Amino acid sequence: MPNFSIQTPSEQVANHLRAELLKERWSGTMPGTPVLAKELNVDPKTVGLALKHLEQEGLLVGQGQGRPRKIVLPENHIQPTLRVGLLDWGAHSLDSRLTHDLEQVPYTIVTSSKTLEEINSDINRLEKHVQSVNVDAWIVYSGPREVLEWFSRQPLPTFAMFGYMSDLPIAGAGPHSPTGFVDCVQKLVALGHKRIVMLTPHYTRLPKPNKAVLAFHDTLEAEGIQTGPYHLPDWGPSDDGLHSMLESLFKMTPPTVLIINDKPTYFSTLQFLMERGIRVPGDVSLVCHEFINSITWCDDPIAYIHWDWAPITMRLMDWMRNVSLNKEDNMQDLSKPRFVSGRTLGPPT
Repeated sequence: MPNFSIQTPSEQVANHLRAELLKERWSGTMPGTPVLAKELNVDPKTVGLALKHLEQEGLLVGQGQGRPRKIVLPENHIQPTLRVGLLDWGAHSLDSRLTHDLEQVPYTIVTSSKTLEEINSDINRLEKHVQSVNVDAWIVYSGPREVLEWFSRQPLPTFAMFGYMSDLPIAGAGPHSPTGFVDCVQKLVALGHKRIVMLTPHYTRLPKPNKAVLAFHDTLEAEGIQTGPYHLPDWGPSDDGLHSMLESLFKMTPPTVLIINDKPTYFSTLQFLMERGIRVPGDVSLVCHEFINSITWCDDPIAYIHWDWAPITMRLMDWMRNVSLNKEDNMQDLSKPRFVSGRTLGPPT
């Protein structure tokens, strides 16, 4: 009878983390227990035991209470041929489809220990952080204009996954958002809507609006709607002020349509509306700028601005292949989105 052993959950997690460490997914220090537990959907105690296993093996070295563990790779470890850093906009904002696709590539993906939101898109802090990560190229997810401008001046190849990249000498892919907003606003106005409000993060509006925001503004003006701060409300650089801004917005002149830029803001807005008994679409219609995978499970999905995912990841894979072959590649592939009506859209009240 062959020998076999049943591994404990912590040993299984340790095996997974060991493989990721040897692929050099992380650089310098290891993410903390809460981050790993959420990523792996595992109990934090199990992750803690797994990290202790790796400390006993010498792959990790503790640096004191509250400080991240230092990564120590074996002396005979062979560095992979191409290491690509992944810099996300905010915690858990990465699309699950991108995470899945990157797991299949033959290169080492090094997830940044910091996000642009944590760095506050501060260029000095960004430069210091990028210099501390040992990679050959960068993928920047949803980067603001000033961040992508900085990366475009650096020697390391960079790929902009979404973000305000147009007119920059940098590779990238994503939907051409202005086209989607023009289509969306024109169809909303045709339904009779005039009080149309866009909820979009501050970095898309300040210090100057990006092309998608400008397209929204200009299309409203072209349709005869005089615009102002009402149509592009501000709730500060964090999500803390979103609900108080919505409270103020619905107190005086309630909008008939909310166009919401991202999934976290969409679900936070839904919570606000549900708590106050504001009906969708009876009282207000909702449009989501991002495609949400689960809406396809509904018989009548929400209204959203649709764009194809496949060409974006294909462009990314081509870029990584070219970088691995030392070929210069600054091509941008921007797909044309379209507005898709759904059950969250109705006539104005």
